[in-house]
Amino acid sequence: MQFMPSTGPKYGVYPSSPPSVQIEGGMKKIAKDFQSWSHIPDEEQRFKFTLATYNAGKGHVQDAQRLAEKHGLNPEIWDENVEKMMLNLSKQSYYRDPVVKNGAHHGGVTYRYVKDIYGRYLEWKEAVRWFLYFRVKFLQINSLIIIQGPTGGGKTDLSVELALHYETEIISADSRQFF
Repeated sequence: MQFMPSTGPKYGVYPSSPPSVQIEGGMKKIAKDFQSWSHIPDEEQRFKFTLATYNAGKGHVQDAQRLAEKHGLNPEIWDENVEKMMLNLSKQSYYRDPVVKNGAHHGGVTYRYVKDIYGRYLEWKEAVRWFLYFRVKFLQINSLIIIQGPTGGGKTDLSVELALHYETEIISADSRQFF
């Protein structure tokens, strides 16, 4: 994870910090950024604002929000609204606007970052869902589904959802018993 020199120390990260400390600091920053957007009602949009903040800094994201509002767009929706104004922050006619407090920004970099990272997130989310689906299907025996997790035990929302879908009973098992 890379931090600006003034930001890293707030999360215990310095240029000489080992990767584990940098990753932990990055996760703390992302959690804080996500919480700072708690007024954004849609969680998907909040996540995109969080990614933009991690990449550009909150000030530039707020500038893009103010520009969005000024231009009749919704300042609480990233997609097709604030992201458009983020792209415009590299144009003089926009970054010199009185509502912009933090100056010019290479908004294309942040725009691509949010698209790329959110896209990867969706791919991994889908991959995990399919992995769990096929793993559970493999263990389906008669009218019983054996739900396994990294620690075995415990009924998760996913296991309940799967059991309802297949109209089966749920048991939990330690995966080491089967593999």
